[in-house]
Amino acid sequence: LTPHPAWAEDDDPYASLDSFTDALYYIQHHYVDDVDVEALLAGAIAGLTLGLDAPTTYLHADEYQRFREDTIGRYYGIGIVSHHEEGSIVIDKVFADSPAERAGLAIGDRIVAVDGTFVSTENIDLMQGAIKGPRGTFVTLRVRRGDDDEERLEFEVVRDRIRTPSVETERLPDGVAWVRIFQFQENTARELRRALAELERKDGPLRGV
Repeated sequence: LTPHPAWAEDDDPYASLDSFTDALYYIQHHYVDDVDVEALLAGAIAGLTLGLDAPTTYLHADEYQRFREDTIGRYYGIGIVSHHEEGSIVIDKVFADSPAERAGLAIGDRIVAVDGTFVSTENIDLMQGAIKGPRGTFVTLRVRRGDDDEERLEFEVVRDRIRTPSVETERLPDGVAWVRIFQFQENTARELRRALAELERKDGPLRGV
């Protein structure tokens, strides 16, 4: 490596890369198990940000994709919000007029298999990702429903473009608006203004939020 012209030879930070490549070589060739070099490099890059402030972080490609979906509020899937619990994917919310709603999925349903692969604690992130996919494609979900999980159902859902709302509003008595922001997205401010204007258009001016 050629030192940056602004640095003296002793101050060149890139000289330390020789030690890094040596360490990578020894791990790759002498570690007791085979190692994924790409994973090691990704971990090393992530380590560069550890001494910086909290918002500065390194995202893998799949993490960045999820981040963009969250901030833009659009993706292709079936239109649910979920969490994982005891080896299943539990539906917390079904978006209105979404493929999930049209198929009959409901809040509280437990997804136990996706396209024939059973959900487990080891593959749960993979299964949550598998529910998403190209527009117009099908995903088959096996679901347990009911307090005692006595109902076993199967749904074939057609994936579509999903717009995830970031703002929910409701008009309370005495002209007060109740507002919930699920997550901040690129259009959250515009969406909030539009929602409040719609409440005033329907029932008159608001006194507070």
